[in-house]
Amino acid sequence: MQAAAQSFGEVRDLPFPAIAPNADLNTIIVIAQEHVQKCRNQFDHFQNPESSIKDPESAIHVMGEMTFVYQFVKLATAAGLRCVASTTERLAVDHPDGSKTSEFRFVRFRDYEKME
Repeated sequence: MQAAAQSFGEVRDLPFPAIAPNADLNTIIVIAQEHVQKCRNQFDHFQNPESSIKDPESAIHVMGEMTFVYQFVKLATAAGLRCVASTTERLAVDHPDGSKTSEFRFVRFRDYEKME
């Protein structure tokens, strides 16, 4: 969250939609369309001259269920919204009992599609 605030200004957290594991592609597309509209509404607010957001480089951080992410990013970028993913470094420790502990450290944001 701290890196997002430094990179993009104000951070708004929209809950990720619940994606049922048995949902078909048409359902995923409908959910993605609805979520893109929610995000567009947030971006429309960003364009408000009275908004407290000073950085015009707004973006949507998109991570989650793979087929939803694919559909969402496709629709959002087509609508002119910038989508980014966070990259992390995984530090894994193998324990003598066979278990493993992983720690993820944020590295950077990466654009899904660079907007020209």
